[in-house]
Amino acid sequence: MDGLLIVGLTPIGRATVTVLTLNRERVINIRAADKEIGRHPPMDDPIQRKIDTKE
Repeated sequence: MDGLLIVGLTPIGRATVTVLTLNRERVINIRAADKEIGRHPPMDDPIQRKIDTKE
C-alpha cells in the first residue's frame, strides 16, 4: 500500500472513513503532494511508528 488511503480497521472506523469521505480524490492528491515533500506521514505519528517497526 502506498500510504495514501485511510483504512478503517473496525466497522465504526470504516463507517467513519465513508461518511467523512476521507479518501476522496482531492484529499488523496493532497496526501500525495505532502508525501513528495516529506510531510506525510508526519514524523511524530505514533501509529506510523508502530507500522514501521513491524516491517
